[in-house]
Amino acid sequence: MGEENFCLDNQPSDESTNSSLANICSQVEALISSTNETIDHNNNNSLEQENKKNKTSTFNFGKCKVCKDKATGIHYGIPSCEGCKGFFKRSIEKNEKYVCYFGYKCVITPKQRKRCKYCRWRSCLAAGMSFEGIKMGRIPKIEKEKAKLHTEETSEDEEIENKQLETIHNDSRVEQIRLSLKSLLNLNASFDIFKTLNPYSLIPRTTFSELCISNHSENNIFVLTLMKDRCYQLYKSGTQDFQQQYERALKLVENNFDCSIYSYSQDLDSVWKAFCAMTSEFTRRMVTITKICPGFDKFDSRDIGSIVNDRLFVCYGLCVNRLFIDDEFYAMLDANTQLSRYWMDKIFGLNVSQKIFAYHAKLNDFRLTDTEIAIIIPWLCTKDLQVSNMELLKELNTYYTQVLLYELNLNQRTPEYFKELSEHLEISKEINYLVKNTSYEDIIKRTV
Repeated sequence: MGEENFCLDNQPSDESTNSSLANICSQVEALISSTNETIDHNNNNSLEQENKKNKTSTFNFGKCKVCKDKATGIHYGIPSCEGCKGFFKRSIEKNEKYVCYFGYKCVITPKQRKRCKYCRWRSCLAAGMSFEGIKMGRIPKIEKEKAKLHTEETSEDEEIENKQLETIHNDSRVEQIRLSLKSLLNLNASFDIFKTLNPYSLIPRTTFSELCISNHSENNIFVLTLMKDRCYQLYKSGTQDFQQQYERALKLVENNFDCSIYSYSQDLDSVWKAFCAMTSEFTRRMVTITKICPGFDKFDSRDIGSIVNDRLFVCYGLCVNRLFIDDEFYAMLDANTQLSRYWMDKIFGLNVSQKIFAYHAKLNDFRLTDTEIAIIIPWLCTKDLQVSNMELLKELNTYYTQVLLYELNLNQRTPEYFKELSEHLEISKEINYLVKNTSYEDIIKRTV
């Protein structure tokens, strides 16, 4: 089911002129159901492909004596898996000299065996691996071929991972990250940045994340970096049209364009319908992005609906903040309709409009980077909300607070800056309520 089958229409009906924006926002569960079907369908296809790909030897040799994974045969004198068999063979052939970067006490498990080659090599020797032990028993030929195929794939993957690990340890940025972390902890001594959480509930389990994440608390900083990068990618992909609108706004400002033209070239009814259509489209966009934002996929549909409803215009405001320039608003509702200051006053009333412009004027003074905004959005979406899964909400808020503080510290923001920013962002929740409950009836009453 594609996006074209969502229950929300791209253009509001005539009835939308007699309803509030809250009615439009309340339809998010229809979007969530649609995206659930799409995601479930894709997941099922991926699972089928993964099951076909992972057909390996089924001959029972017990567990690998090195890493406790499933053994595929007697290799070099002991029951071992294809991964450890290939590792031992390459180590002998290349006469490798390994070094442990984690204290020479690494536990070798199926999921962490690739993290430290030194401790894995030592485990191979301790388990009794040797060239003198080469003697494969009577194993069916098809099992040998399966094992051989798996060995070739594993060997190629491990070569790539080894190069990535060497790159990580030789990268000067690693030391910069650690220094930044120490500075962050000094600024926030009471903040437990390494609270025990499962990082794989927040980021995909990939080769790179396996290499970076370990039981050592210092390496948890890589989890924050991965989350930060993911938030930034989602933010940039979801705000491309706003970036184009910002470039348009800069040209208009440069040419001293008079936006008052929009006060008489369009009528209230068409502007309101365009605003409702934009709200519908942005709701659709926010549902889609929220469901794939790190950690949010664990929420059920009702909780996603609550988050989107309570933070819709908070997030919209952050996405279009740069379009507030010199007491004017340059957001485009469609190709021909700009939501100028004139129409903001008409639709929301002078008091609410002034509150919105004052809020964004000060927010612009903070000079937030795109990355900071990208992190603030999910941070606010996990802050001071009521959902059924409160435990997950608090866990995610802890993590996103860590990511935000880490990014602010990298940008040399002070604790006072964070405190002042947090207090100012609280105003956005009130604005969200006021905007969401705007109705066409109220607009007409104000204009009569």
